[in-house]
Amino acid sequence: MTAIVLVLTALAVALTLGLLAREDPGYVLISRWPYEIEVSLALFLAGLAVGLVAVYFLIRILFRIFRAPRDLHHWQARRRHAQADRATLTGYARLIEGEWEEAEIALNEGLGRGSTPLLQYLGAAYAAQQRGDFEARDRYLVTAREEDPDHLEAIEITRARLLERAGQIDEARGVLEQLHEQGVRHRAVQRMLLGLMRTQHDWPALELLLKRDRDLRALPRAELDMLRQEIQVQRLVKADDSGSAW
Repeated sequence: MTAIVLVLTALAVALTLGLLAREDPGYVLISRWPYEIEVSLALFLAGLAVGLVAVYFLIRILFRIFRAPRDLHHWQARRRHAQADRATLTGYARLIEGEWEEAEIALNEGLGRGSTPLLQYLGAAYAAQQRGDFEARDRYLVTAREEDPDHLEAIEITRARLLERAGQIDEARGVLEQLHEQGVRHRAVQRMLLGLMRTQHDWPALELLLKRDRDLRALPRAELDMLRQEIQVQRLVKADDSGSAW
């Protein structure tokens, strides 16, 4: 845009000088013994304008040449970024289709790059678990924690979900209890922790947790009341079977 403006300005100046030269051309004398150069004022100014435009373009060309390596690096970075985003979309499409190996391969193509590296790691962890490769799953999750510590809670909640899906109930409960002790009060954490305690029939621990209402305020009151009623039923069943409750 700047170049177009300069060219148009130079043409306008040349046209104006041409019109002025018809009335009073004037002249410019350049003398250095033993040479003398005499040109009309209009021609001199027109040449000067053209020269300035030429110098401007020359500087621009040299500037672009010197910047070429950095521009190339930025272009390559943007290209890798775009490729990583496309790989992420492909990977999640394969996850939806249930193609676990293809999903993991696609997500690994852009792993750690692109605009959503956290989603890449979590998606790859899910795909690895679906393949039955728990070591790869844990490796992806550990890397996600190292690369994106700002979203540690989301990573740990995902880890607990994956452990629960894999039947590793004790490990999943341990992750959730650690989050709870750290003060994480997300509804997902509270509901999952209560659900795992209920699955394990750990009624004393469940009752103790329910006594701390403030820690469970994210859950609906009706849901907590139903759990309390179930605990009372289990207490009676335990008393009938063994003669004493917990």
